Amino acid sequence: MPIADRIEDHQARCLPHLLTLRMLARDDAEAPFPWQVGAQVAEATVAILAEAEAAGREVRAATGGGPGTSIFLDVRL
Repeated sequence: MPIADRIEDHQARCLPHLLTLRMLARDDAEAPFPWQVGAQVAEATVAILAEAEAAGREVRAATGGGPGTSIFLDVRL
């Protein structure tokens, strides 16, 4: 499978978590957040970062992991 397809797979797995964060961020700003919101934000963020790290590992493996690639991906993450 080409690297672009593998990256798209990681992006697709991030989508539900990104939508969760978007819905939580658009909630009524004046209403206090229930205690569960913090846990939901943390859970979604951890899942997104895990997918981003996995995609970065695949890119490094596909490109030979040169120093430029590592620096670029680490800064972006």
